[in-house]
Amino acid sequence: MISLNASNPFYREFTDTVPITEQAAALPDMVGSGRVRDLREAASLSPQLAGLLEQFTEASTREARWTILDQLLDAWADTSGMAESLDERNPEEFGFIYSASCSGYCHLSF
Repeated sequence: MISLNASNPFYREFTDTVPITEQAAALPDMVGSGRVRDLREAASLSPQLAGLLEQFTEASTREARWTILDQLLDAWADTSGMAESLDERNPEEFGFIYSASCSGYCHLSF
């Protein structure tokens, strides 16, 4: 007999609430994860994201939506406040330790 304990340790909680703008309220919503807020909340914080989401919603073909999708996801991720690269991060808030050793095979630790 198999015992399965399903859990989801990856969750998000914000201590503040974001008022949904009138523009964002008319747009589709999707649940965010980690430091990324739900789509309408994020669109309320980012006029760029709200504009891209409107373009995506108004696009009438699959091809048109595909051309917008990467920009849309990037703009949504940008609302997290996280650095896009290790060079941009705040070293006091986000640490990074890199080490490597090779003896017959390589082992990388992050």
